[in-house]
Amino acid sequence: MRFTFETASQTHTGKVRRINEDSLFADPKRGLWLVADGMGGHRDGGIASNMITEAARSLSTYGETRAQLAAQLTQVNQNLLGLSNGDHSNIVGSTIVALLAEGSNYTCIWAGDSRCYLVRAGQIRQVSRDHTEVQELVTSGIITPEEARTWPRRNVITRAVGAADKLELEQVSDTLAEGDCFVLCSDGLTGHVTDAEILSAVTWSAPEPACGQLLDLALERGGKDNISIIVVNVSNPNKTHIVQMARN
Repeated sequence: MRFTFETASQTHTGKVRRINEDSLFADPKRGLWLVADGMGGHRDGGIASNMITEAARSLSTYGETRAQLAAQLTQVNQNLLGLSNGDHSNIVGSTIVALLAEGSNYTCIWAGDSRCYLVRAGQIRQVSRDHTEVQELVTSGIITPEEARTWPRRNVITRAVGAADKLELEQVSDTLAEGDCFVLCSDGLTGHVTDAEILSAVTWSAPEPACGQLLDLALERGGKDNISIIVVNVSNPNKTHIVQMARN
Protein backbone atom coordinates (compact mmCIF):
# COMPACT_ATOMS: atom_id res chain seq x y z
CA MET A 1 0.00 0.00 0.00
CA ARG A 2 1.28 3.44 -0.92
CA PHE A 3 0.81 6.21 1.64
CA THR A 4 1.38 9.95 1.34
CA PHE A 5 2.39 12.29 4.15
CA GLU A 6 1.36 15.83 5.03
CA THR A 7 4.11 17.32 7.16
CA ALA A 8 4.79 20.49 9.12
CA SER A 9 7.57 21.40 11.52
CA GLN A 10 8.65 24.25 13.78
CA THR A 11 11.63 24.89 16.03
CA HIS A 12 12.12 27.78 18.46
CA THR A 13 14.83 28.90 20.87
CA GLY A 14 12.29 29.36 23.67
CA LYS A 15 12.25 32.17 26.23
CA VAL A 16 15.25 31.23 28.39
CA ARG A 17 18.08 29.85 26.29
CA ARG A 18 20.18 32.15 24.10
CA ILE A 19 20.69 29.74 21.20
CA ASN A 20 18.70 26.91 19.63
CA GLU A 21 20.58 23.61 19.92
CA ASP A 22 17.72 21.60 18.36
CA SER A 23 17.80 20.51 14.73
CA LEU A 24 15.02 19.14 12.51
CA PHE A 25 14.93 17.11 9.33
CA ALA A 26 11.76 16.29 7.37
CA ASP A 27 11.61 14.60 3.97
CA PRO A 28 8.12 13.19 3.26
CA LYS A 29 9.15 11.95 -0.19
CA ARG A 30 11.75 9.65 1.35
CA GLY A 31 9.63 8.92 4.42
CA LEU A 32 12.14 10.23 6.95
CA TRP A 33 11.61 12.69 9.82
CA LEU A 34 14.00 13.46 12.65
CA VAL A 35 14.37 15.63 15.76
CA ALA A 36 17.79 16.04 17.41
CA ASP A 37 18.17 17.93 20.69
CA GLY A 38 21.72 19.08 21.46
CA MET A 39 22.43 18.27 25.08
CA GLY A 40 21.62 21.35 27.14
CA GLY A 41 24.33 22.60 29.44
CA HIS A 42 27.13 21.04 27.38
CA ARG A 43 29.23 22.93 24.86
CA ASP A 44 28.45 22.70 21.19
CA GLY A 45 25.12 20.91 21.52
CA GLY A 46 24.08 22.62 18.31
CA ILE A 47 27.06 21.11 16.49
CA ALA A 48 25.98 17.63 17.62
CA SER A 49 22.35 18.00 16.55
CA ASN A 50 23.35 19.51 13.20
CA MET A 51 25.75 16.64 12.52
CA ILE A 52 22.83 14.24 12.99
CA THR A 53 20.50 16.06 10.60
CA GLU A 54 23.29 16.36 8.02
CA ALA A 55 23.83 12.61 8.28
CA ALA A 56 20.13 12.06 7.59
CA ARG A 57 20.30 14.42 4.61
CA SER A 58 23.09 12.33 3.06
CA LEU A 59 21.12 9.07 3.03
CA SER A 60 20.21 7.50 -0.30
CA THR A 61 16.77 8.23 -1.74
CA TYR A 62 15.78 4.56 -1.66
CA GLY A 63 17.10 1.38 -0.09
CA GLU A 64 17.64 0.07 3.40
CA THR A 65 17.07 3.41 5.12
CA ARG A 66 16.96 1.96 8.64
CA ALA A 67 20.34 0.28 8.30
CA GLN A 68 21.81 3.36 6.63
CA LEU A 69 20.55 5.67 9.39
CA ALA A 70 21.88 3.44 12.16
CA ALA A 71 25.27 3.28 10.46
CA GLN A 72 25.37 7.05 9.98
CA LEU A 73 24.44 7.69 13.61
CA THR A 74 27.17 5.31 14.76
CA GLN A 75 29.67 7.30 12.71
CA VAL A 76 28.37 10.60 14.14
CA ASN A 77 28.75 9.11 17.62
CA GLN A 78 32.42 8.41 16.95
CA ASN A 79 32.97 11.88 15.49
CA LEU A 80 31.41 13.51 18.54
CA LEU A 81 33.54 11.42 20.90
CA GLY A 82 36.53 12.80 19.02
CA LEU A 83 35.35 16.36 19.67
CA SER A 84 35.04 15.59 23.39
CA ASN A 85 38.62 14.24 23.46
CA GLY A 86 37.60 11.69 26.08
CA ASP A 87 36.57 14.40 28.55
CA HIS A 88 33.28 13.12 30.02
CA SER A 89 32.69 16.46 31.75
CA ASN A 90 32.66 18.19 28.37
CA ILE A 91 30.42 15.93 26.29
CA VAL A 92 29.32 17.03 22.82
CA GLY A 93 26.09 15.08 22.34
CA SER A 94 22.48 15.04 21.25
CA THR A 95 19.32 13.03 21.68
CA ILE A 96 17.72 11.63 18.54
CA VAL A 97 14.24 10.47 17.56
CA ALA A 98 13.54 9.47 13.97
CA LEU A 99 10.51 8.18 12.11
CA LEU A 100 10.96 6.14 8.93
CA ALA A 101 8.10 5.07 6.65
CA GLU A 102 8.78 2.31 4.14
CA GLY A 103 5.86 0.87 2.18
CA SER A 104 3.09 0.06 4.61
CA ASN A 105 5.38 0.01 7.67
CA TYR A 106 6.98 2.51 9.99
CA THR A 107 9.98 2.36 12.30
CA CYS A 108 10.83 4.68 15.19
CA ILE A 109 14.51 4.89 16.20
CA TRP A 110 15.68 6.88 19.21
CA ALA A 111 18.21 7.53 21.95
CA GLY A 112 17.40 9.95 24.76
CA ASP A 113 14.20 11.74 25.72
CA SER A 114 13.03 13.29 22.45
CA ARG A 115 9.73 11.57 21.74
CA CYS A 116 7.58 10.05 19.02
CA TYR A 117 3.82 9.86 19.52
CA LEU A 118 1.22 8.05 17.42
CA VAL A 119 -2.36 9.31 17.28
CA ARG A 120 -4.74 6.67 15.94
CA ALA A 121 -8.52 6.30 16.24
CA GLY A 122 -8.76 9.21 18.67
CA GLN A 123 -6.11 7.87 21.04
CA ILE A 124 -2.53 9.03 21.65
CA ARG A 125 0.32 6.66 22.45
CA GLN A 126 3.99 7.35 23.08
CA VAL A 127 5.85 5.08 20.66
CA SER A 128 9.30 5.85 22.07
CA ARG A 129 10.37 5.29 25.68
CA ASP A 130 12.41 7.97 27.44
CA HIS A 131 16.01 7.03 28.15
CA THR A 132 16.17 8.93 31.44
CA GLU A 133 16.87 8.21 35.08
CA VAL A 134 13.36 9.23 36.02
CA GLN A 135 11.77 6.85 33.47
CA GLU A 136 13.78 3.99 34.96
CA LEU A 137 12.38 4.90 38.39
CA VAL A 138 8.82 4.94 37.00
CA THR A 139 9.32 1.63 35.19
CA SER A 140 10.62 0.00 38.37
CA GLY A 141 7.66 1.35 40.37
CA ILE A 142 9.77 3.51 42.70
CA ILE A 143 7.89 6.69 41.74
CA THR A 144 4.63 7.40 39.92
CA PRO A 145 4.29 9.14 36.53
CA GLU A 146 2.79 12.12 38.37
CA GLU A 147 5.82 12.36 40.66
CA ALA A 148 8.11 12.05 37.65
CA ARG A 149 6.88 15.38 36.19
CA THR A 150 8.50 17.30 39.08
CA TRP A 151 11.35 14.91 39.97
CA PRO A 152 14.60 16.89 40.58
CA ARG A 153 16.69 14.78 38.16
CA ARG A 154 13.98 14.28 35.53
CA ASN A 155 16.17 15.75 32.76
CA VAL A 156 19.12 13.38 33.31
CA ILE A 157 19.31 11.19 30.19
CA THR A 158 20.90 7.76 30.02
CA ARG A 159 21.48 7.50 26.27
CA ALA A 160 22.49 10.00 23.58
CA VAL A 161 24.57 10.25 20.43
CA GLY A 162 28.09 11.19 21.53
CA ALA A 163 27.66 10.19 25.17
CA ALA A 164 29.32 6.75 25.19
CA ASP A 165 31.81 4.68 23.21
CA LYS A 166 29.01 2.42 21.97
CA LEU A 167 25.82 4.07 20.71
CA GLU A 168 22.71 2.29 21.99
CA LEU A 169 19.72 2.92 19.75
CA GLU A 170 16.26 1.57 20.49
CA GLN A 171 13.71 0.94 17.76
CA VAL A 172 10.18 -0.35 17.24
CA SER A 173 8.34 -1.15 14.01
CA ASP A 174 4.68 -1.59 13.09
CA THR A 175 2.23 -1.08 10.25
CA LEU A 176 0.85 2.25 9.09
CA ALA A 177 -2.88 2.94 8.89
CA GLU A 178 -4.99 5.48 7.05
CA GLY A 179 -5.47 8.54 9.28
CA ASP A 180 -2.44 7.97 11.49
CA CYS A 181 -0.74 11.07 12.87
CA PHE A 182 2.80 11.08 14.25
CA VAL A 183 4.27 13.80 16.46
CA LEU A 184 8.03 14.01 16.98
CA CYS A 185 9.29 16.52 19.52
CA SER A 186 12.08 17.56 21.85
CA ASP A 187 11.54 17.74 25.61
CA GLY A 188 11.14 21.49 25.29
CA LEU A 189 7.57 20.72 24.22
CA THR A 190 6.71 17.87 26.58
CA GLY A 191 8.08 19.78 29.55
CA HIS A 192 5.16 22.20 29.17
CA VAL A 193 2.44 20.43 27.15
CA THR A 194 0.52 17.28 28.11
CA ASP A 195 -0.20 14.28 25.91
CA ALA A 196 -3.90 15.19 25.98
CA GLU A 197 -3.12 18.66 24.63
CA ILE A 198 -0.99 17.19 21.85
CA LEU A 199 -3.88 14.87 20.96
CA SER A 200 -6.34 17.77 20.85
CA ALA A 201 -4.11 19.95 18.67
CA VAL A 202 -3.47 17.34 15.99
CA THR A 203 -7.03 15.99 16.04
CA TRP A 204 -8.70 19.29 15.26
CA SER A 205 -6.05 21.00 13.11
CA ALA A 206 -3.91 20.28 10.05
CA PRO A 207 -0.17 19.78 10.71
CA GLU A 208 0.91 23.40 10.24
CA PRO A 209 -1.61 25.06 12.59
CA ALA A 210 -1.21 22.16 15.04
CA CYS A 211 2.52 22.87 15.23
CA GLY A 212 1.77 26.54 15.85
CA GLN A 213 -0.74 25.81 18.61
CA LEU A 214 1.64 23.48 20.43
CA LEU A 215 4.55 25.91 20.13
CA ASP A 216 2.40 28.77 21.45
CA LEU A 217 1.35 26.67 24.46
CA ALA A 218 4.94 25.84 25.35
CA LEU A 219 5.99 29.49 25.05
CA GLU A 220 3.02 30.74 27.08
CA ARG A 221 4.06 28.38 29.88
CA GLY A 222 7.62 29.61 30.06
CA GLY A 223 9.51 28.16 27.10
CA LYS A 224 12.33 27.04 29.39
CA ASP A 225 14.09 25.01 26.70
CA ASN A 226 14.42 24.89 22.92
CA ILE A 227 11.17 23.62 21.39
CA SER A 228 10.96 21.44 18.27
CA ILE A 229 7.90 19.77 16.75
CA ILE A 230 7.19 17.71 13.63
CA VAL A 231 3.64 16.60 12.78
CA VAL A 232 3.08 13.94 10.12
CA ASN A 233 -0.39 13.01 8.84
CA VAL A 234 -0.68 9.71 6.97
CA SER A 235 -3.16 9.23 4.13
CA ASN A 236 -3.85 6.80 1.31
CA PRO A 237 -4.59 8.78 -1.88
CA ASN A 238 -6.12 5.70 -3.51
CA LYS A 239 -8.60 5.02 -0.73
CA THR A 240 -11.55 6.78 -2.41
CA HIS A 241 -10.83 5.06 -5.70
CA ILE A 242 -10.64 1.65 -3.99
CA VAL A 243 -14.00 2.20 -2.28
CA GLN A 244 -15.64 3.26 -5.56
CA MET A 245 -14.26 0.21 -7.36
CA ALA A 246 -15.60 -2.04 -4.61
CA ARG A 247 -19.08 -0.59 -5.01
CA ASN A 248 -19.17 -1.07 -8.79
